[in-house]
Amino acid sequence: MTDSRTVSPAVAALAIVGTVAALAVLGVTPLGSFVLHPVFADLLGAAYAGVVVAAFAWTYRDAERRGWAGWIVAPLVALTWLPVSLAVWLAVRPAQADS
Repeated sequence: MTDSRTVSPAVAALAIVGTVAALAVLGVTPLGSFVLHPVFADLLGAAYAGVVVAAFAWTYRDAERRGWAGWIVAPLVALTWLPVSLAVWLAVRPAQADS
C-alpha cells in the first residue's frame, strides 16, 4: 500500500524544471548571472508556461479527487510562486476521498 502523500517522480521533475526555467528566464544559473539570448529566453519562457499549465491541470484533478474545489486550489497553486506553492499543496493536501 502506498502513502497518499508521496510525490510522483513526474511531479518532482515538473517542479524542478519549472524552478530552473524560471531562474533561467531571469538570467540566474548555477554558473552565475548573465543575460540570455532572446531566443533562449523565449524558449524557456514557453517551457515555464507549459509547466504552469501542467501544474494547474494536475492540481485541479488532484484537488477534485480529494474532495476540494479544484477551481479554487489550482489557480492558487499555479499562479503563485509555483515551486513553493506546489510543495505547500503536496504537504497540506488531505487524504484521498473514498470513491
